[in-house]
Amino acid sequence: MNLAAELLETTVKISLVLTAALIAVTLLRRRSAALRHWVLAAAIVCAAASPLVALALPPWQVPLQRVPLVRSVILPDASAVTMTAAGGPRSVAARGGGSAPKSIERIQAVAMAIWIAGAAIALAILIIGLARLAWITSRARPIDEGAWAHWARELSRQYGLRRPPLVLQSDRPALLVTWGSVRSVVIVPHAAQLWDDDRIRIVLGHELAHVKRGDWLVQIAAEIVRAVQWFNPLVRIACRRLRLESEQATDDLVLGLGIDPPEYARQLVDLARTFANQTRAWLPAPAIVRASSLERRVVAMLNTRSDRTPATRMARLISVTLLSVAALAVASAQGVFSTLSGSVVDPQNGVLPDVKLVLTNKDSGAKYEIRTDRSGHFEFVGLPSGRYSLDAALAGFATLQGDVELTGQNVQRDLALKIGSLSESITVRANSSADSASAPVRRSAPRTFTPKPCGGGPPAAGAIGGNIRPPMKLVDVRPIFPPNLAATHTAGLVVLEARIGTDGLVHDIRTISATHPDFESAARDAVRQWEFSETLLNCTAVDVMMRVTTTFEVER
Repeated sequence: MNLAAELLETTVKISLVLTAALIAVTLLRRRSAALRHWVLAAAIVCAAASPLVALALPPWQVPLQRVPLVRSVILPDASAVTMTAAGGPRSVAARGGGSAPKSIERIQAVAMAIWIAGAAIALAILIIGLARLAWITSRARPIDEGAWAHWARELSRQYGLRRPPLVLQSDRPALLVTWGSVRSVVIVPHAAQLWDDDRIRIVLGHELAHVKRGDWLVQIAAEIVRAVQWFNPLVRIACRRLRLESEQATDDLVLGLGIDPPEYARQLVDLARTFANQTRAWLPAPAIVRASSLERRVVAMLNTRSDRTPATRMARLISVTLLSVAALAVASAQGVFSTLSGSVVDPQNGVLPDVKLVLTNKDSGAKYEIRTDRSGHFEFVGLPSGRYSLDAALAGFATLQGDVELTGQNVQRDLALKIGSLSESITVRANSSADSASAPVRRSAPRTFTPKPCGGGPPAAGAIGGNIRPPMKLVDVRPIFPPNLAATHTAGLVVLEARIGTDGLVHDIRTISATHPDFESAARDAVRQWEFSETLLNCTAVDVMMRVTTTFEVER
């Protein structure tokens, strides 16, 4: 599977898991924010892990029944092949190929370049943000005494933290964040020393609640997923909802310390007003006040009927189990999506670019059409389970038809196309007089034929094949309208099938249908005398089948 297909499949799987989580969060709107945050966090982790789980699942090798169907085809060549019939000359035009695979490859290359550029920019922004946090931390001053140090120790004890976080004071007027995993760091603005005890307790209570919940690591994991899936709106929605539920769950923990909700809301609004006129750079860390979510948080904390209980161990276990099962099901894609891939070659194992492949679902009728690339490779992705018919067609070759049943696994199958058949249609007319019907056989004079130079032989392994030089008719003999049937004004139709050998002569004439034995004899006698130049496949002489339809008409 190429990188574009893998990205598409990964995006679909991540989207399915996140869609299930967002639906679950909507259904849990009357439950606590801590439970909703846990569901979203678990979903993001499971969604990110589902592509990795899929790598461990082996592809299925499903047998594809291949039934070659010979149809009338147009043989490609630089020079046209002219066959003379009663209705006038007919030209088998040359047809080029290769532009469609190149266009598809260019589109895929451009799409991948855009995705890589977007992911690189998003990851660079995240790395720069972390570097800024580290730089600000290195220049900040620790607060080891006073109200900040006291409340840091006291709140750490109440939250059950093993050791209090490091409280640092920066010289920035509107920077209030918490980050870090080994030992958390709380960075406060330079005016924080002037705050009263109530505000210090509320601010530190909020920031240490993030530490207790481990929100920073969850947020960084979500930001990484969003950077890689920067184009996926579901990932953006999930990350934004994750941040909102994180802040609301943290507010619930703070209120659990016994802080009055109206007082807490007033302090948040005052902080938002203080920071409103200050320039604030984006940083990958939770922030106590955000204009986008402040109103909703204030409404929630003033709602006395809100569920503020933390997520229980049983609720976490159930949610993780359900999401893990969903992620595993999506990763294996049983009954959801399949991939059918392989290569198309000619009878000499030369790869065939620009082969048109049409996959049709027998149940729904949905069709999927692609073309092989320059290496003869093809790949159908995102196929629902079901029974399919596959047609592979290329000018100059017989159409290949087969059936395959997909059950949510990857199917690999190489296809070999056979050379197509020539189709000749002749109309023989007889006047009402018997003399005209018994006119002598008319032969075309042998034409001088100078074949084009053709060097080399069968293609090497992996080389491009499909180079067909069609036969040129050198001797043409027209059938005779049987006099006895012309006299009775009898019309008829004869369909013959024959093989043009490597010597250019017609062999193995077989009658498909004939309305009268005399018509059949006349058609066979004429076709038997035809002569052709040799048919070449990759500069090697090969046999080619021919289908001749002769119509006998009587002019009245």
